[in-house]
Amino acid sequence: MNVPNYLKKTVKVKLDVDEDDKDKLLGTFRQFNRSCNKVVEAGWNKSGDKNYNKMELHEETYRDIKDELDLTANLVCSARNRAAEAIKKVVQGWSNGKKASKPQFDKYSSILYDKRSATIKDRYCTLSTVDGRIEAEYVIGEYQKKHLDDKNYEFRSCTLNYERDKDEFYLHITIRKPVLYRNEGNVLGVDLGMKNIAVTSTGKFLGEDMRWQKNHFFRVKKGLQGKGTQSAMRTLKDMAGRENRYTENKLHNISRELVEEAEKHNCKTIAFEDLKEIRDKDEKFNSRLERQLHSWGFEKLQKFTEYKAKEKGVEVVRVKSEYTSQTCSKCGHTEKSNRNGSQFKCKECGYEVNADYNAAKNIGTRALPSDKSSDGLSHGQLALKSGTLNPTAA
Repeated sequence: MNVPNYLKKTVKVKLDVDEDDKDKLLGTFRQFNRSCNKVVEAGWNKSGDKNYNKMELHEETYRDIKDELDLTANLVCSARNRAAEAIKKVVQGWSNGKKASKPQFDKYSSILYDKRSATIKDRYCTLSTVDGRIEAEYVIGEYQKKHLDDKNYEFRSCTLNYERDKDEFYLHITIRKPVLYRNEGNVLGVDLGMKNIAVTSTGKFLGEDMRWQKNHFFRVKKGLQGKGTQSAMRTLKDMAGRENRYTENKLHNISRELVEEAEKHNCKTIAFEDLKEIRDKDEKFNSRLERQLHSWGFEKLQKFTEYKAKEKGVEVVRVKSEYTSQTCSKCGHTEKSNRNGSQFKCKECGYEVNADYNAAKNIGTRALPSDKSSDGLSHGQLALKSGTLNPTAA
C-alpha cells in the first residue's frame, strides 16, 4: 500500500506593490513587530521564569494588543506565536549551553501570514494590513511559475519580508503536495565515510575531494588564528562563510547524484546508517575537523538526499549501523579483523573488496523488506554494480 507523505517547498516571489498599499504594508510591519515585542515583555519575567506557553500569553496580551493596535485578530495571534517561539528558542539554547538574550524584534522584521490573513493565487496575492486588504501581483520567473501553476500544491503559510536597501517586498510562500512512495523497486545502500563522503552499493564513490578542501580550510584558519590581528579575524570570518557555502554546495551535489543513482537502478529506497548509532566504526576521528564533518556534514547530506528523493517518490530510510563495516556482504561472517583501513577481506570466505563498498551493501541489505511473497522471496532487491541481489533467493 502506498504511504502518503508531503513534499514542502518555499517559493520566493517579488511583489509589485502600489505606493498607497506600500504605506499600509509598512504600517503593518511596524505594528506586527510592536505586538511581538509586547508579547516578549509579557513572557520575559524578570524574576527568572520565562513563559512561552502560547495559550497563557494569549490570555495575558491579546485584549490589550487588539485594543491598542490596528492589527487583525489573525495577525495578533501570528505575532503571539512568533514571540512565543522566539522565547522558547532562547530557553532551549540556554539548556544547551548557548548564550542568548531577550528576543527583540526590529520594526521591519518579517510578518507571518496564514490562510486566514493571506490569499495566494497563481499570479497575485491579497494580504491583511492595518488598513484593510491589499492586492499585489507577482514579479516572477519560470521557476516560480512551475510550482505556483502545479495544481497538486496547496498553500500553507507565507512570510512577508521588506528589504529596506532595495525598498522591495518579497513573499516567501510555503506550499506542499502529497507524495506517494514507489511500491516496487530496489534498495540503494549508502555508506558515509571520511575518504569518500558517500559510497553506494552500486559502486559509486562520491565526494573524495571534499576532505582535501576541508583540510585546506582548516590549515588556513589555524594559521590565521595564530596571528590574532583584526585583519586576520576579518579574513577568518570571510573564510567561514566561504567554507559553509562550499560545503552546502558540495553536499547538495552529492545528494543529487545519490538520487540520480537510485533512479538509474530503479530503486524505491535509499538506505543510510542511523547517525545516532554510529560510534566511529573503524576510523578514529581524531581532529575537530573530522568530528564536525562526521556529525554535521553527514546529517545534512541525509536531509538533502531525503528532500530530493521525495520529489521522485523514493523513500529514504535509516538502519542500524553496528557491524556494517565488519560483516562480509558475501557470506555474512562478522569479525573486527575483516577490515583493515580502506580494504575488507573476509577471514571466513576470502571475499576481498573496498571496505566502504562492502559496508554500503550491508546497509542496503538491512533495508530490504522482511515480508515475503508466496514463492518465499523478499519483495525487494539490493542494487549492485552489475545488477541486483536478493539475499533470500538462495
